[in-house]
Amino acid sequence: MGVTDARLHDIAAARDELLQTSHVIAMTEWTAERAEDDSAWRLSLQGFYGLRAQLLEELQAATRSDDEAVQRAAIRALGKAGGEDAIPVLAEALESPHANVRQEAVWALCDIGTEPAVPPLATALHSGDSTLRQVAVLALGRLGGPAAIPPLVEALADESPVVRRMAAQALAFTAIPEALEALHQAAVEPGS
Repeated sequence: MGVTDARLHDIAAARDELLQTSHVIAMTEWTAERAEDDSAWRLSLQGFYGLRAQLLEELQAATRSDDEAVQRAAIRALGKAGGEDAIPVLAEALESPHANVRQEAVWALCDIGTEPAVPPLATALHSGDSTLRQVAVLALGRLGGPAAIPPLVEALADESPVVRRMAAQALAFTAIPEALEALHQAAVEPGS
């Protein structure tokens, strides 16, 4: 069972109510009771509020579910609540046969937002899926910092002009001297 527009609307309504109150735990329990038959919705809500999952193993197992919506929701929850412990599971999700699952894993790694998330994102730059490479460049640009610079510089040589342009924009946005020097080198080399 996938997440329907009505379920997404319910999630947004629950989010708005939670933001107006300080009863996060009570509201989450209430929502989980309503969603007994829809684990994707329940896992999404857990992740949305950044609640540390009671059973990290449950979320990790859900990333391998046969239901793509459950996989994506579990990945989203791990990005919000799993911390660096979730990085190996999210890196594994980058190998999913489902493009949406791979993209969700990239954003979850970005949500973790620490330097150990950079190597799996850099690996995604070698994917045959140009959309995944674009999303990985966006995520690396959003992470910023010195660790993100080498993979972004590497992306300047990508076969896709869109990926190259996005990498250049991400490097320029960082304003880190090494990034700006790499942009200058890429611009003056023959065949650029």
